[in-house]
Amino acid sequence: MIKIIIEKSIQEFSQLISSTEEPVPAGGSTIATTALLGVSLLKLASKVSKITIDLEKLEQIEKNLLQAIDGDVQAFKLNQQKQFKDLQTLQLIIDIPLEIAKNSSLALRLASQIKPDIKKSVRADYQIAIFNLRASIKGALAIIDSNYQFFTADECIQQVRKEVEELNNFLLKQK
Repeated sequence: MIKIIIEKSIQEFSQLISSTEEPVPAGGSTIATTALLGVSLLKLASKVSKITIDLEKLEQIEKNLLQAIDGDVQAFKLNQQKQFKDLQTLQLIIDIPLEIAKNSSLALRLASQIKPDIKKSVRADYQIAIFNLRASIKGALAIIDSNYQFFTADECIQQVRKEVEELNNFLLKQK
């Protein structure tokens, strides 16, 4: 894995996001980081509450999100070089936020299994984890919607629209 962002300090990362010198990192890396922090809080809440949760799945989600932080930057730069005209590389600017949303929704499903047993001392941490994961899904869906502009007609978008609809429905049921 090429490490563009993930080895930066939080301060460096936030400065890169706010910089106008480079178009990335921006939303994609931000939602992946937000989800990653949500997963970390979820792990904390489960450990303090001494609740069994599928840590192996959560660790895989963390790994996927770390890859997405830099993957989003790489995908955008690659598409910028190809002037957003190459279908294969264009697919990346849809696939990466979609994967962030899927990983976030999987973490939310795992979180819902342990909700009744969360100790009061980490209830706020648990709730913040949920907020982060939901925000990441919403952000991913906004990015996908914005990136549709680069595609003509139905170029591989039908399946994505179906998955986006499923994720939106999942979010609605979470309320």
